[in-house]
Amino acid sequence: MRTMSALRGKCMRKPNIRRVIWESLALPFAAGTLILALGLEGCTAHPGDAVSIIAGGDCLLDRYDVSPASGVEAARRWSTLIEAANASSAFLFNLETTVGSGGAAKKKRFVFRAPAEALFPLSGFACPVAALANNHAMDYGPRGLSATIGALDGLGIAHAGAGRTAVEAAAATKLALRGETISVFSFGFDEDRSSYNEGQGECIAPLEPIVMKRMIAASVSPSMAIVVMLHWGIEYDRRFNGYQQELARELVRAGADLVVGTGPHVLQGVEVYRGSLICYSIGNLVFDDLGSDDTTATVIVRMSLAPGAVRKMRKHFEIAPLRTRNATDGPSRPTASDADHIVALLSERSPEPGIFAKRPRLDTSGIEWFSLE
Repeated sequence: MRTMSALRGKCMRKPNIRRVIWESLALPFAAGTLILALGLEGCTAHPGDAVSIIAGGDCLLDRYDVSPASGVEAARRWSTLIEAANASSAFLFNLETTVGSGGAAKKKRFVFRAPAEALFPLSGFACPVAALANNHAMDYGPRGLSATIGALDGLGIAHAGAGRTAVEAAAATKLALRGETISVFSFGFDEDRSSYNEGQGECIAPLEPIVMKRMIAASVSPSMAIVVMLHWGIEYDRRFNGYQQELARELVRAGADLVVGTGPHVLQGVEVYRGSLICYSIGNLVFDDLGSDDTTATVIVRMSLAPGAVRKMRKHFEIAPLRTRNATDGPSRPTASDADHIVALLSERSPEPGIFAKRPRLDTSGIEWFSLE
């Protein structure tokens, strides 16, 4: 995982996935004959004054298929995040592992699996949502992905980016929050192209721009807001590339309100584009890669939506910096000076370095939230 092959670098700059299965889907989408959406998820919230969604980065749970940590130890890794999300309507994260049992391990350098018990602390969130379209969701093949989906479903954890067919994998998970519908998509990159092949069983949704834009556009009318989770980029590269920016902006023009990138394991830039927020990479979240200042720094992103007519709401974006000092405790509140340092790193890597001009707001949990207008 520390280094990526030349193939991934090439594909991420100019992917050519559509010949796998997606050209066969493009015509029905273009004709408007195929409208895709999963049913409304059960993590509903009562009607209220506002909807707020928090998104975080890569979550590993357990590096290998080993005995689970005790309940107290597992919960400790999530405690700061649960506290930060206490008043939020939903919590989104990238699940960078398979969960449960079944399937055969692929022949690759890093193969991840966690026991189903590792998911138990997520019940502390009002509405947890796992993004599954990434390069480790298929570490144990279709059967392993099926077990992951089954474990999530068994705990009532919503998910996006994977399914029994390519159509299902690319569909939005729709959340009913405070009387409003929020659509969540997940698309990601995997060097193993068979991960997108529904003919073998469960599969993930690739970074195919044509389908992504049409899926998003089809969700605009019924949704108060659209969040797109993307697993992409070059690992440990501190700068996003031109392809990432071009694709993210295309998704915003199609209707995305928040685009959240994961995968590089370090912070990359953020930008406000046409009133929507693009986060190119928000780093590791619940992870054990403690090798550098970059891999232990992360941010969570909050999008708050004021009530109003569909697609005519006021969006407000904030980020909160966190630091993982050890894998057992998980991400925690940094010192004030370290919070400024993390935000400075993010700012330097953004198209507009002065994007965090305002001083942070301290919430009741002691976390500093930096506003973006």
